[in-house]
Amino acid sequence: MRSRLSASAEQWHPTVIAEQSGTTRSRTLAGVELKHHLLLFCLPTSLWTFYLLFGLPSEYFQSWPSLQTLILVDIVPTILLVPLSYWLLKHVIGHSFMRAALLASLYASLPLLVYDCIYIGIHLGRGINFFAEYWYLTAFYFVPWIVIPAVGTILSRHIPVPVDEF
Repeated sequence: MRSRLSASAEQWHPTVIAEQSGTTRSRTLAGVELKHHLLLFCLPTSLWTFYLLFGLPSEYFQSWPSLQTLILVDIVPTILLVPLSYWLLKHVIGHSFMRAALLASLYASLPLLVYDCIYIGIHLGRGINFFAEYWYLTAFYFVPWIVIPAVGTILSRHIPVPVDEF
């Protein structure tokens, strides 16, 4: 009796249904493939690591003049975020642009915040004061929430999404 129940339950497993229908289905979370979640996590982690290593000789950009810091740490990455967002939303994720944009914004800002809290707030001992001291980093916690959804809005207006994508 047990094997009969197992066989019955097994036929309703999503992979069995996909195999029977002749379609293959990749695993998703919030409508985005898991490999894309990994990519969305690795991009800001790599960027943060680069900035950490690049900023170590200057006390994480504290010894730079404010204008230089603003240009190299905030403005240039913001400009580069536009084509990166376009590529991610259109060519990597490729559907539900606004949902993907919000998810990408979360991935682009939350890891940076967590890493900075750990490194600057805890390791360097700056505590919560680092938000004001390292204003140029704090600004970039909000930039992705403006840039990426703006790109997603433009894409969603110009590229129709099939109904079955929702």
